[in-house]
Amino acid sequence: MEQENLNFTTLMKSYSDEHQQGYLSDTLSDDEMTQLQMLAYNSLLEQKQLEAGNEENFDEYLARKRHINCEMPSRADAALSMQRYSMQFQDNKEPANQL
Repeated sequence: MEQENLNFTTLMKSYSDEHQQGYLSDTLSDDEMTQLQMLAYNSLLEQKQLEAGNEENFDEYLARKRHINCEMPSRADAALSMQRYSMQFQDNKEPANQL
């Protein structure tokens, strides 16, 4: 910037133009284009298969998710969970994931 007496915007525009020309001059071969088209086709086909196998429609999914309680547990609930968790260690049991 100092050597060419350019401001930041002008320098970035210059870099942007250089990159644009580089991308425009770098084309894909026919084989590369065919491979990318096949990847896109297979991806869309797989998506359709996954959606067809899904028995729950999106509205049902949203309705089910709306009923999940995301509130913070009370201090009493948290203390009880911790007490149950620590009791498993006292009984020499593997701790279960109850938190």
